[in-house]
Amino acid sequence: MALIESLESRVLFSVTPAQSTAALKAIATQEAIVVVDLNHLVNQRLADAAAINADLRRLRVTAADRSLVRAADIAATTLINALHKDESEAALGINLDARVLVGNERVLSHDPTSTIKLTRANADNNILTLNANLALTKFMTDSDTTTLDADLTAIASANSSDTQTSTDVTTEETDLANNLATATTDATTLFDTDVPALQALY
Repeated sequence: MALIESLESRVLFSVTPAQSTAALKAIATQEAIVVVDLNHLVNQRLADAAAINADLRRLRVTAADRSLVRAADIAATTLINALHKDESEAALGINLDARVLVGNERVLSHDPTSTIKLTRANADNNILTLNANLALTKFMTDSDTTTLDADLTAIASANSSDTQTSTDVTTEETDLANNLATATTDATTLFDTDVPALQALY
């Protein structure tokens, strides 16, 4: 997902190569942060699920419990896979859009009065804005935990007499909410702050 492009020889209006490089690095860095967030979400979910499974084994897990656990595992896998896909696809799209923007601005700098080139530059910026907004909306939508929360609640309800199971289910729900909050906050920084910062240079 590296978005670092050599800009040593470019003259981009009043924008220096250092400014462009810094803006591109900020996007790449934030993309990496979101990946770390999602990986932490996966690891935490595995640890929390292991604790719940241990509780159910201690309680001599029933066929009904196994069914509930499978449902929760499927919901968690669906959620995590969707977010990883969103991040990967967004990174590819945003990186490409940013490269196109920077490249066309380089051309425009040699003929800044060209109406055609100005129109193209504005279109590049609009596309980058549109795709960043779409990517953030998709990420937020796929962060919904309604199904997984319901599955976890069902596990706790089916074993309501066991305090430890209820505690471990609550722990997973809390960890899930906190980790997703971190990931969505960092994704928002990427799409609502770092991408516009690059655009603002032009």
